[in-house]
Amino acid sequence: MIQVYNPGSISILEPLFSHGTTLLWFSAPWCGTCRAIKRVLMTYDQAYPASIIEINVDTDKNLVNQYRIQGVPALIILKNGIVIDRISGSLDYEEFIAWLKKNECIDKI
Repeated sequence: MIQVYNPGSISILEPLFSHGTTLLWFSAPWCGTCRAIKRVLMTYDQAYPASIIEINVDTDKNLVNQYRIQGVPALIILKNGIVIDRISGSLDYEEFIAWLKKNECIDKI
């Protein structure tokens, strides 16, 4: 299930930022490519229940600055709070899966 980050959900989502493997997805409601990526992420999440956190770049400036996001969509893999890899722009499902496999987290997210 893709969880939407907001300051009110910090107590629920904060552990995901520092423990295990988590995928941060920086997006914006006005971004067409972000909507396309959402379909990819939802397909993945249905196949492998995942820790995916959607972060709206228009409303969550602190995280945008912390993770140095310069464009959307942007995906970041965190392992125990450490950034392992990041990718931005358009991805189809096969490219997304290849990126996860490259980072050895296909079965951990």
